[in-house]
Amino acid sequence: MSARRAESRLAAATEAVARWSGSAWAPAAAAAVIAALVVVGALGDFSTGWAYAVHTAGVFVSVFMLFVVQHTTNRESHAILVKLDELIHSSARAHNELIDVEDEQVSEQEKLHDELHHDH
Repeated sequence: MSARRAESRLAAATEAVARWSGSAWAPAAAAAVIAALVVVGALGDFSTGWAYAVHTAGVFVSVFMLFVVQHTTNRESHAILVKLDELIHSSARAHNELIDVEDEQVSEQEKLHDELHHDH
């Protein structure tokens, strides 16, 4: 399988997880898993092994979701930037130096902001 195809499949899977985790079913599923873990823990007298398993699973899920959220944020931010660049490019009164300003350091962005908005 080519790297591009693998990346496309991984992106599709990540987006599916992001959509599901943002749905109304996700909290219900989380509550059900937590309830099941409490029942299993109670049946096993909340053993050390049970505690390790729960903590490890929690860490894995947290780290995985961190990457899902980051992927979704990056994708949405990039789409917004592309749309804004198109609006800037199509407007006769817009300043073309604003296109790709997100690639500049914050100090340069602030300087540009001051130049554009404080020249009254």
